[in-house]
Amino acid sequence: MLTTLSTAEQKKFYKLYYAAGTFVNNLRKIAPVTRMHPDSCDYTSAMHIVKVMRAHPEDMEKMASESSKLSEVDRNIIASWARMKPGIFAVVDHTALGSYFVSEKDETVFLVLGLRKPLDYSLGDDLPVMLETCLLPFQDKIITDGVSDLYPGKLTKTKGARFMQIYAEAVKNGTVQTTL
Repeated sequence: MLTTLSTAEQKKFYKLYYAAGTFVNNLRKIAPVTRMHPDSCDYTSAMHIVKVMRAHPEDMEKMASESSKLSEVDRNIIASWARMKPGIFAVVDHTALGSYFVSEKDETVFLVLGLRKPLDYSLGDDLPVMLETCLLPFQDKIITDGVSDLYPGKLTKTKGARFMQIYAEAVKNGTVQTTL
């Protein structure tokens, strides 16, 4: 099993994510750009747009209902992003199935795929680490929105051990979330 999206899924994700960013920017007048795309949007503007997208997941449902140019499948993907989970997560393991994230907020364990590269490629194997990111549903998978920062808070040995225990219990009990 791949720990990333397929090439076709990657293309679809980025097409839809940039379209969603453009929609939110036009709706909320965040940045003086015409579209959110690496070719036409500077990094600072893009990060402001992402921050607002995370704060207003309801905009995804609005876009899905108003975008007649999108296929039904694409509208359903975008509407599903209203279930996004922004927050701080402990990344506790990388496996052949994907990477395991534990929510700091509610201790839910998620199996997350990388967008283009496995998450262990960018995060390394010295786990657990705290990461601020946003989890998104993508068809029958969970991915990040591609914007992640190592969380500046210090992960104590006790806190790290607690996250590892939560992860082990979720695997044992079959409660790892594989979809949102």
